[in-house]
Amino acid sequence: MTPQIKNRKAGKAAVILLAFLLFYFPSMLALFSQDSEPKDMTTFNILMATCYTGIFCVNYFFIVPK
Repeated sequence: MTPQIKNRKAGKAAVILLAFLLFYFPSMLALFSQDSEPKDMTTFNILMATCYTGIFCVNYFFIVPK
């Protein structure tokens, strides 16, 4: 593999990791906090964070470049 391809893959991995952290961090804080919201709501928030991460990645990698 050429260094350019490796850098491109590393860049994509970094973007996905940052999106994951951005959307999941609040849910993980709520999940492990002492005065946590109900577990059903935390599960819903994690599910929504998954959807938001997927939408972000589709937008970033497919829609914006075109």
